[in-house]
Amino acid sequence: MATQDGTDGTERRATARQIVNLPTHILVDGQRLPCHLVDLSSSGALVTLPAQISVGSTVAVGVPGNETVTGTVVRLTPTHFAIAFPNLIVLAALG
Repeated sequence: MATQDGTDGTERRATARQIVNLPTHILVDGQRLPCHLVDLSSSGALVTLPAQISVGSTVAVGVPGNETVTGTVVRLTPTHFAIAFPNLIVLAALG
C-alpha cells in the first residue's frame, strides 16, 4: 500500500481503493478479533485498531470474497492500521 497523498495533493497509492466500512475480523497471534474494514484495495487495507499491533506484524484480515488475506502492518494511527498484501488480491463486489 503506497502513501495516501503526495504533498501536492496527488494520489500516490499503487492501486485504487474502495471505501467499504464493513464489519470483519483479524487474526493476530492466533486470536480472532472483531474489527471494521475501512477501505480496501487489491494491494492493501485500512482496518480499525482493536488491539496492540506493531508495524511489521503479520496479520490476517477477513476480506469479503477472499476469506482471509495475510498481510503486513505498514502504518499505524491512534485508531487504525494499514496492511499491505504481499500479492494482489481480486476484489469481489463489496458492501
